Amino acid sequence: MKQWDQIGLPRLRPLSVARGTARHGVLRFDAGDRPTLAALAAQLTKILPRSPRCYHLKGTGGLKAAVRAATQALHQYGPAPFVYRTDVKSFYETVDAEILLGKVERHTRDRNCLNLLGQYLNMSVETGGNFVDAPRGLRAGGAPSPVLGAFYLYDLDCAMAAQKDVFYLRYMDDIIVISRHRWPLRRAIATIQHHFAAVGMVSHPDKTLIGRMGHGAMSGGVSFLGYQLSLTGLRLSAETLHRHIEKARRLYEQCKIRQRQAARVFADGNIIADSAPEWLKNRAYITLTPDMRNPSYLTDRLRAYEARFPIWAKGGLNDEVALQVFYEASRAPTTSWELQ
Repeated sequence: MKQWDQIGLPRLRPLSVARGTARHGVLRFDAGDRPTLAALAAQLTKILPRSPRCYHLKGTGGLKAAVRAATQALHQYGPAPFVYRTDVKSFYETVDAEILLGKVERHTRDRNCLNLLGQYLNMSVETGGNFVDAPRGLRAGGAPSPVLGAFYLYDLDCAMAAQKDVFYLRYMDDIIVISRHRWPLRRAIATIQHHFAAVGMVSHPDKTLIGRMGHGAMSGGVSFLGYQLSLTGLRLSAETLHRHIEKARRLYEQCKIRQRQAARVFADGNIIADSAPEWLKNRAYITLTPDMRNPSYLTDRLRAYEARFPIWAKGGLNDEVALQVFYEASRAPTTSWELQ
């Protein structure tokens, strides 16, 4: 990675369209700009403050540390704590470049840093020889974006840290507040909404939940960062399980297709059959291997995926999750989870 004192005053190249359109598609950074953006991210990490209650940055413990802290807070503020869970609607897209630059200028006068940050926040998109302004906000996939996302709501983190009788945690734009009593939670919600309004953000209406743990909408717990938090224990959320099953089904279909292609390409061992279609012959040694003809190839791939998923689910957490997978001859696997 480039050192900060070696990059000078570079000019970032325009973004390109990887998929879709310049306004609504997936945008891609120029490969030559990535070392410069990595150096900018490292410099911003040094000069910008960050809250210990913001967990998505490197060195904070990440998602699992956030889940552990929220679970411990539920029991600490029990037996029936009040909970507010929300996140920002289109967080990256609603970051205001002028507000963010003004916040950064309070902490540094480095011309290189401010110049490069200004370019990063106001990039253009090149498509077919035409140049258009990129959509407002931070760029997904850009090295500085997680650091800037944490800093953009730093004032909110400080305001919440000063409040008494509440537990506050933020993972990028996912926020959870826990309190033993109703009124501290109401003050916390007012503070959050005030800071959202100050930077032009709003809570996502479908992902906001307010209630008392074990009552009403929270009788089964609250979903946060892919886990279902409750006083009775920690388990994976329904959304996480659904995504897991869908990914297993896609893997099943992908393996099935490749098995058929391998059977058409490889006549014997590594020998490519003369009757194989030309487009398959060209891809043979790139995407296909003879072992794909093995009858156990499909189930081996699925079982390997099913073996990795519980490791991720349980990693860094004390709760043990048991996964049972049932394979059928002509169907994708079905999955059921149980807590121990």
